[in-house]
Amino acid sequence: MTDCLLRFFQLAVVYTCSRIVINIVQFYFILYVTDTLYFSKESIAYFPLILLITELFANTLIKNVRKILGNKWTFCVAALVVLQSCIWFQLQSQTAGKNFVFLSAIMMCSGSSVMLTTSLSMLTDLANKDKGSSEFIYSALGFLEKLFVGIIIIVIQSNYPCANNGGKCPECADYVRLFFTLTPAIVTIVALIMILFGFKTTVMISCINTGIVLIILGKVRQ
Repeated sequence: MTDCLLRFFQLAVVYTCSRIVINIVQFYFILYVTDTLYFSKESIAYFPLILLITELFANTLIKNVRKILGNKWTFCVAALVVLQSCIWFQLQSQTAGKNFVFLSAIMMCSGSSVMLTTSLSMLTDLANKDKGSSEFIYSALGFLEKLFVGIIIIVIQSNYPCANNGGKCPECADYVRLFFTLTPAIVTIVALIMILFGFKTTVMISCINTGIVLIILGKVRQ
């Protein structure tokens, strides 16, 4: 019982962090490209479409990746992709190489989508071990996720430099760049540390015909 409770709290942290990354991207990415990079208003239409298509492809391919790497290492790879995109967003120039933001957006969306899908898979494995507690698990995590996302958004909005954030404001542009890159980076690092040190990895070595193949299963020991 104690092990299950510990695993629940660990997965609660991982799932909540994954949700925070997803929500920050959904809520503030358009604000980043319009207020910080000064893209035209047409970007409000085509950037969400790019994110949606990227998420669709990521969720389609993730099943095969998880079969090879397992949940733990799939999540770790996705987290590293998100961290790399955060660095690119922070260094993104308003003039030179401005269109590289498309690549950063694809990396951020695909990485965060895989993080969320993998954490949900791990939660499903935990819930299946005790089906009587599955409703509590999903309800509690849904509440925690919404609570922390709400708190973060309140903090972001309450510290906005300008009361009226319309138009081009250098302070607002820097502020959007800061929280849009720093918030996902921090919660991703927290989730990555939890996954790396809180979950075991099963490694199997097998001989197949011509040699020895190292197969990393990366399965979470519940």
